[in-house]
Amino acid sequence: MSSEIRNSGETPVYPVIMAGGSGIRFWPMSRKSRPKQFLSLFGGASLLEMTVERMCALAPPNQVVVVTSDALESEVHRLLPTLPRENVLAEPTARNTAAAIGFAAVNLVQRDPDAIMAVMPSDHFIGDSVAFTRVSRAALEYAKEGRIVTLGVTPTRPETGYGYIRFADFVAPPIGGENNESGECRARNIA
Repeated sequence: MSSEIRNSGETPVYPVIMAGGSGIRFWPMSRKSRPKQFLSLFGGASLLEMTVERMCALAPPNQVVVVTSDALESEVHRLLPTLPRENVLAEPTARNTAAAIGFAAVNLVQRDPDAIMAVMPSDHFIGDSVAFTRVSRAALEYAKEGRIVTLGVTPTRPETGYGYIRFADFVAPPIGGENNESGECRARNIA
């Protein structure tokens, strides 16, 4: 199935967009039945629609997957009518981010064992989509080498609601004749 939508030898990328949520962080605009990813905060498209549009620069639209809750599934279908129905994965019970990613991973490995997941939140605003796409493509090249890649922003203040990543060189530098333009080098140079 997936080999029909990519060139032979090309590693399949499946953007997985997490679109659950309880609607409490952006109250009073967001509610349990309408978390912030469904809101049109910048006039026009919702945050979810903007995320899907960004992801279509990384993979064909029919490879974009949205993970949501049973309660929000119909709103996802309403906002994304061209997304294949089977690409909206509704969790029967909301658990957490790790469970949503695991749910998508199990689904994708059944669809395409060679799949690379690019997991994205649905409620972030990305002001520079061109730079985001450039960095994401470099990160995907690194992921195609079998590595896990995390993208983030430099914190500007302490925030207990988020984890922090300390960047360190866990990967050995290129040896001898290896190309210095590995996915790792490109991602670092772009960032």
